[in-house]
Amino acid sequence: MRAVVLFIVVVCLVAVPVIHCTVIVRPVVPARFSAHFKITPVYTDHPGAMAYQGVVTKHENSATPQIQVDAISLHDHHAPRHRFVYTNADMYLLSQNNAACLPRAQYPPLHELEGALAKASLLTGSSYLPRIGSCRGDLWTVPFAGREYVVCTNEAGLLQTVFGEEFTLEITDLQESADVATNNALFDRLKSIDCPKAATYYNVHHTRPAQDHKWFSGESELSKAQRSLPSNATQRVCVFLHGSGVQHDEPTSDSFTEYWGQMGNFTPQCSSRRFVHMDTWSRGWTSPILQKMFCQVSLDDDGSDVITNKIVFTHSMGNLILAAAIQNGVCSIDMKTTSWFAVQAPINGSKGALVLEKLCNSSDETIRRILNDLTYCNGTAGDTAAAYKSMIPGYPGLHGVEKMIFKYSKGRLCGTSAWGLNTPYSVALSAIADVVNYGEENDGMVGLSACSEAPELNLYQPMYNATYYIPTVNHADGTCRNGNGWWGLARDPCTWYGYRGADYTPSN
Repeated sequence: MRAVVLFIVVVCLVAVPVIHCTVIVRPVVPARFSAHFKITPVYTDHPGAMAYQGVVTKHENSATPQIQVDAISLHDHHAPRHRFVYTNADMYLLSQNNAACLPRAQYPPLHELEGALAKASLLTGSSYLPRIGSCRGDLWTVPFAGREYVVCTNEAGLLQTVFGEEFTLEITDLQESADVATNNALFDRLKSIDCPKAATYYNVHHTRPAQDHKWFSGESELSKAQRSLPSNATQRVCVFLHGSGVQHDEPTSDSFTEYWGQMGNFTPQCSSRRFVHMDTWSRGWTSPILQKMFCQVSLDDDGSDVITNKIVFTHSMGNLILAAAIQNGVCSIDMKTTSWFAVQAPINGSKGALVLEKLCNSSDETIRRILNDLTYCNGTAGDTAAAYKSMIPGYPGLHGVEKMIFKYSKGRLCGTSAWGLNTPYSVALSAIADVVNYGEENDGMVGLSACSEAPELNLYQPMYNATYYIPTVNHADGTCRNGNGWWGLARDPCTWYGYRGADYTPSN
């Protein structure tokens, strides 16, 4: 390849000595190679931001070239979390001496990479400098797995850097060789595991609307989101009512990163934002204190008990608290001017809550530690918090608040993957799902049938601009605290928030 490029350059310079001649080589993947890589998130202020490092190889196996990846994830950019291996079109999670298949909805179709590179388009212009960094080669846009990426190549067309909206991937120590060294023993052991083949790669054959590559110019997330607003959109105050797990009462604020992530960057339809901070750990959703405060944060200071001109987002148990407050007459909603969106609502309770006590007493120290860190358990007492006990299926009053959610909410988000976006929450929520054995898609804490009425399931779409959205995220991802996924359209919880209530126009 290098010799061919050199020959073309020499011929060009000799034949046309006066005119400057530039040879552009399309991005390619060598027939055989080995390289190191590092993936770094662009927005490191998301609580669940993860980085990765590892080795990628391509070699012939049974006369068929295939790409293999061996990587570890890093939380806070230094603490190892999980080891992942991709081979034979399947992805595996390795833990000590155990290996498990990841659902295909949770990793990109790497086997389609070479076909995507063949569709690359040359990118020109100088407005992309903020993201280029040390890249001195050609820039190309590549459509892959439902997203647009920008890749930097060297003179031989080999990849040096891949830029996504949420990450940067750097490739180093690339070596082309006919005899690429691989961990054959490991790969052979993994191939003996029978991974499910029925699952598909969610929405990778649908691509986001063209964004004119503006995301690559260093433009902020908020300004990107603003471009999605209808021209006649009217901003309203947005209210964010969290679910269980918050352990202390604190004043209402204009941000709550630990729970809702960088929500302000994704919601341009909000003229301002109110985030409640209340103890939803030692109190269940039936608490009069919580119902009163959730109403108070949503109301104006005019003495009225009617929520007007607001966009209200509730997550998990927060849905039950607001619904109970409405049912009990603590406050009400003006449906003409207020839009309520219910996120991962356990309308029939949470089967995950039912097994938490068992897991809080698990003999697996790692699981216990993770669950305690995530405030699912009551510390060393080996018990689950009071909030989760109030969400056990069959808990008195659940049926009544379910009707309030169906009546007043104007859109919903329901997660369909306990593993989710691969964050520190993935292991714990997957463990909960394994013990529950939902028998249906779920987000780790709530099954899909518990998130919505069965007759309404046909309204749900795996597209971030759908009012009823079923992304492949878990119960924590749905809050936007872990940002968007790095590929696909069914992994964009943060973007979904920006579309909700944005089409509102006041009536005359």
